[in-house]
Amino acid sequence: MDKPTFVYVTSIATTPEKPWEALTRAEFTKQYWFGVCFETDWRVGSKFTTRLDDGMLCDSGEVLEYGRLLGIGFVSKGVACSRAGIAS
Repeated sequence: MDKPTFVYVTSIATTPEKPWEALTRAEFTKQYWFGVCFETDWRVGSKFTTRLDDGMLCDSGEVLEYGRLLGIGFVSKGVACSRAGIAS
């Protein structure tokens, strides 16, 4: 992956289970992640994509960290991003 042009971090004060539920259940990701669903198995090194209901690809990337912290590197509409994460 190219050097990111944009880096951001999100911290969520909640139990570890709630963010994982939100990421893995389409009804939640659509509500909080701009209407898209994640397609991945969430293992480190795995690819992931986000798509709209019509199948349009929005983001693609790789799972960088998984566990207490979720780190993903991704490209969104041609802009390389890195380390969007969720810490429990």
